[in-house]
Amino acid sequence: MRSPNDEEDTGIPLRPRMQEDYDHSYRFIASFIGEHIAYHAKALKAESE
Repeated sequence: MRSPNDEEDTGIPLRPRMQEDYDHSYRFIASFIGEHIAYHAKALKAESE
């Protein structure tokens, strides 16, 4: 599956996490939101240094 934002188009490494029977429901988002927030917090901290 390709999208216009694939790594070869953007040069940014991507790690798709597609899992069968998951959608954008509360339970799905709740299963990784902590990791997602930590990722952005780390990136923002590195950018501000």
